[in-house]
Amino acid sequence: MYIYQNGKLYIREDGDLIGVDIDSNGVTKIKGTETELDPIHDVCTIYEVKCRFHLDDVPYVFPREVGVVNEPVDNIKKPTRGRPRK
Repeated sequence: MYIYQNGKLYIREDGDLIGVDIDSNGVTKIKGTETELDPIHDVCTIYEVKCRFHLDDVPYVFPREVGVVNEPVDNIKKPTRGRPRK
């Protein structure tokens, strides 16, 4: 059985939930995505997961959070409109 909560797909293992990737090769557990069961969740069978995420066409990839890097921008174009006329 699969658990769908907070927009992510998990499987239950040892009382915790672990995020998964699903493709044609099978199910891959994603290390570091362990979480607890929320009160608001859906329990799905593999058939429901295949229908909801169109697994026949596209594999399901667990959404991972990507760190945002703030880098300085060197080439900033100065605005050309809005200058007062002489």
